[in-house]
Amino acid sequence: MNSPHLHSLVRLRAALSDVIYDSGELSGILKIDATLITDLITMAAISVTEDSVTIGENSEQITTLKFDRAQVYETAITFYTRSLDDGLYYDNPEELITAHPYRLPGKAYYIASLDYFSEDAVVPEIIMHYQNVIKLIALLSEVADYIKEAPGERDTLIYFEKSKLHLQLIYGKDDLRKIDFIDKLREQLFDAHDFTERRSIFRAELISYLKDTPTSGAFAKLLAMLNEVYEHYKKSHLLYLEKFSYQDLKSEVDKDQLDYMKKIYASVNDIQSKVIAVPAAFILIYTQFDFTGAQFLKNILLLTGAVLFSVLIEVLLRNQFGVLAYIEEEIEQLKTILKNKDTQLDLTEFLGSYGKLAPLINKQRNYLILFRIVTWLVPGATFLFLMIYSK
Repeated sequence: MNSPHLHSLVRLRAALSDVIYDSGELSGILKIDATLITDLITMAAISVTEDSVTIGENSEQITTLKFDRAQVYETAITFYTRSLDDGLYYDNPEELITAHPYRLPGKAYYIASLDYFSEDAVVPEIIMHYQNVIKLIALLSEVADYIKEAPGERDTLIYFEKSKLHLQLIYGKDDLRKIDFIDKLREQLFDAHDFTERRSIFRAELISYLKDTPTSGAFAKLLAMLNEVYEHYKKSHLLYLEKFSYQDLKSEVDKDQLDYMKKIYASVNDIQSKVIAVPAAFILIYTQFDFTGAQFLKNILLLTGAVLFSVLIEVLLRNQFGVLAYIEEEIEQLKTILKNKDTQLDLTEFLGSYGKLAPLINKQRNYLILFRIVTWLVPGATFLFLMIYSK
């Protein structure tokens, strides 16, 4: 046993009733029998508790060295856990995290709520997660450009890459998580032959994901998104080996997608103002048409005007249909270029981005077809009037 005093305190803690714990002070009612006297004397000797206790209704003071091992004593007692010299006592995991947010304790420790000694062979899941997070913090600290320390505040890691990132190491019990790849990531960032490039790529991913997050919430967000950050880092490294960046490629694809969306919407927006004239043209023809049939020539001229008007709109519509067809061809060319890229990276995500444009193109094409039908209804209706009302 490497920490006998800590174990003595834990045995005494197990015998306490009406337990109260507050900021390192452990209080309660203790029944002292022969099995606990040695532990209690030890605690008094290292100032973890008082060297005398109050016993009985007469409040008799008895020093720990004068206990009669044949008797059982009951007393209210307080242990000052932070006075332990060979270990650390914590009531719960939150207290451990608060006391040691950046690195594991340098001494043996015990967590009462888990009944766990740091030397136990079986480690609770939450402690394994805490150990993983501590490893991550050590790694992030080593690749940071600067560590800002301020009294009363958690440390802040600062990174400079394409832009600047402040990563304050604020987290709690609920943010702890398993990190399966933490040892592998350390090997990649410190032992790989291209560790310098890998660090740069990893830091760039951190900044990309967290640049718009408040400093105080950045580390908790990183823990929540760490798997995604790690996967993108690996993809970016593959792309680096092939001389291009995952983020740059993603930005390029996103930009292309946005540009094409604008062009697709413009195919309808550009002609809307012209098509608005169609109802007006129909109303004009309807008001001018001679339904008596007496002015046949006038009606013929109105029909001719309606046909010419529709032909002009049809020309514009054909242009817009051509624009959509051209956009489709361009998108297919870009998809072909991506498919033919000599890369080990799965580019399905990027191909899918372009694929999302196809339904939008079909939707806009349907709008143009509707405009065409409405446009040709004008001369169609005029011709029908002519057939019905001509003498």
